[in-house]
Amino acid sequence: MNIIENIKKIRKHKGISQEYIASHLNISQSAYHKIEAGETELTTDRLQQILNVLETDLSELIGKADNHNMGGRKHCCRQECEMMRQLVILYERRLKDKNTLINFLQQELGKRDNITL
Repeated sequence: MNIIENIKKIRKHKGISQEYIASHLNISQSAYHKIEAGETELTTDRLQQILNVLETDLSELIGKADNHNMGGRKHCCRQECEMMRQLVILYERRLKDKNTLINFLQQELGKRDNITL
């Protein structure tokens, strides 16, 4: 079980359609379908937007592994660990992107500070 599968389970459990989520994300239903199908990379920003529409949070998303336990606690723990690994990867990418932007802006400020001196 992964993050996308849990999002889909939560969405279906709450009776929310792909169209409904897509409209709140300002994307087409087919674009949202690609997210749930794993054909589009799920960014942390998009994940947070989806969780907001579903009126849920990361703890519920991860907790769904417990609710859908299919083979005992060891299986469940593996699922939780895998989801957490996926979240770590998503957040590491986000931090890397933000650090890159911060470095760029600092360099630009440094160049402009040198010009004004």
